[in-house]
Amino acid sequence: SSADRVASILEHHGRLNEFSLWSTMDDQGLSTLSPRLQRMARDLRCLQLWYCKFSITPLCNLLLHLTSLTQFNLFEIPVGDENLPQLLSAFDQFAFLEKISLDAVGITLNSVPVIEKFISDKPSINACEVLCKITHPMSGDKAVSQVVKSSNAVKVEKQSWDEKEPWNFYEHKVIRRLDLYNDRHQRIKLHIAL
Repeated sequence: SSADRVASILEHHGRLNEFSLWSTMDDQGLSTLSPRLQRMARDLRCLQLWYCKFSITPLCNLLLHLTSLTQFNLFEIPVGDENLPQLLSAFDQFAFLEKISLDAVGITLNSVPVIEKFISDKPSINACEVLCKITHPMSGDKAVSQVVKSSNAVKVEKQSWDEKEPWNFYEHKVIRRLDLYNDRHQRIKLHIAL
């Protein structure tokens, strides 16, 4: 299986600073990889997971062992608003986390307050990048205004959607980019999509 092949490669690398996995691997594959990654936990600084079919609980169980991470990226992995608190709580013991990216993970603008609290509780974090969907029946401008109004941000930077930019990488049309800064100058960079 692909998990066995990746595990075999990891077995021959005593130390890795960065591990990126672009795969549709499922929980069974994760259970194969987890022991290898846990053995590398002291040196592993960056973990990037793309398109994986991992359930939230096994993923969180892995993260609990990788407390030396400084950067964590998820792309196209189903998390959703309901599971986001569980995912973020897995980082409670992370002293060095600087950046987290949650890209196309099925969360909406309703999760912005949860993310704001998460980064404010973690002084090490410089930036959090998030792709959020608009799922309620309002225009993009109204949604952006609502987020700003309910946010704890002390500084807001808005960037209008430019159709000339190559956003076809996303399945959804990105209509706004919005940067929210708190009083510690930590930034939440929101990519807001329909």
